[in-house]
Amino acid sequence: MSRGRVAFGEIGPDGTAVVELLDAAPDEAADVLEEALAQLEPRPARLEYLLDVPDTRHPSPDATRDLLERLGFRVARVTRRREWRRGTALPALDDPLTYRAAGEADLEDAVGRVAAGSLDRRLRPEDAAWHTELLLGFDHEPGWYELACDAGGDLVGLVAAARVGAQPIVAFVGVVPEHRGRGHSLSLLVRATHHLAEGGAETIRADSDELNEPMARTFRRGGYRQFATRSEYFLDR
Repeated sequence: MSRGRVAFGEIGPDGTAVVELLDAAPDEAADVLEEALAQLEPRPARLEYLLDVPDTRHPSPDATRDLLERLGFRVARVTRRREWRRGTALPALDDPLTYRAAGEADLEDAVGRVAAGSLDRRLRPEDAAWHTELLLGFDHEPGWYELACDAGGDLVGLVAAARVGAQPIVAFVGVVPEHRGRGHSLSLLVRATHHLAEGGAETIRADSDELNEPMARTFRRGGYRQFATRSEYFLDR
């Protein structure tokens, strides 16, 4: 038996399992991983590894990258990880939008509409059901998932504030294509931040694709500062 340690998170609804720990010598890592997978039932269809830099779990990120690539993992997306801290001022907004709670059917429809033309590489209309299931699995208070509408009642966007474990997060902020470029994303971000801050959050975290520069500007305007970069690696099994 090969020597090393592997730990997996729960297998997601799409058959993906996150590799939480992969500790093995490069020449033994493939065997260690395969032996660990053989013990899983059901066997995951896909593996995901999240490489955050900087992070105490990854003291040698270049070595980790080399190991993952040796095993066949490939980067699907790189995100900028951002954090808002209590005491950081939020911009004052004259928000013309109205908000209402999003039910499950509303949520999936809104995710699909926001996904159209998105600069986020993992947000596609055909994956709206998967994203909706992911959002519904997060811990959140009633009213934290909302549809934003204009004065005529047309959908402008979706805001979702949640918690992962004890960490408050902005789980989703997005604007439908026909309303983009008008500053609405900042309104949605500020609303999500208010929900979480009023719930007692000391820090709030959020991620966005490194290619989505409009969203990066929104986070900067909202007082969110980058603290890490995350590379999302995947391996189909």
